[in-house]
Amino acid sequence: MKTFEKIDKQLEVLLKSIYSALESKEEIEVSPPEYSETAINSLVEKGLIDVIDSSTMSGWSYIVRPTYLGENYFKEKEQYEKEHKREKRIDFVKWFIPLVVSIISLGLSIYAVMK
Repeated sequence: MKTFEKIDKQLEVLLKSIYSALESKEEIEVSPPEYSETAINSLVEKGLIDVIDSSTMSGWSYIVRPTYLGENYFKEKEQYEKEHKREKRIDFVKWFIPLVVSIISLGLSIYAVMK
């Protein structure tokens, strides 16, 4: 199975808003107070966006560009969650069947002893 690194909900909202703004443009500028520098840097570290530092003496500012990972993050997240749910169901069945067999065996043993 392919590995997938999930990000928290706050970063997902930020990523979604950035890619919504990038739909009609090749790049956008992000700066305070609308954006948090640490959140933007976190998205950069995970490879979900690419930035060019355009900071000045008055404050930070980045020019943001899309990446392949960022564009496909939500599709991959959905696929990962589907696979993860399927694995949970399989694990439950692997646990449940031996439990049922054990309970039936115990019932038969008790019945045999009572006769």
